[in-house]
Amino acid sequence: MPGDFEPEVYPAGSVHHLRRGEVKQYKMESSCFALEYARGWIPPMLFFGYADTFSSTLDFPTLWATTRVTGREMIGNLLRFKL
Repeated sequence: MPGDFEPEVYPAGSVHHLRRGEVKQYKMESSCFALEYARGWIPPMLFFGYADTFSSTLDFPTLWATTRVTGREMIGNLLRFKL
């Protein structure tokens, strides 16, 4: 939390839940990864990902990959009448 300088260590396989309105920054070593879980309808949430790309990360290859895979999956699900 802001002003807290003690490290929080999350061991492999642990789950870290942020409640609504909580914000944290992470430092990950080179052999680390995190999986974000989102709930809700995905199409309206895509705009937040695009905004993040254009405002901070400037990671255009990942933006293209995300757009391509998301479009492919959305169209495939619509063709199977899955909403």
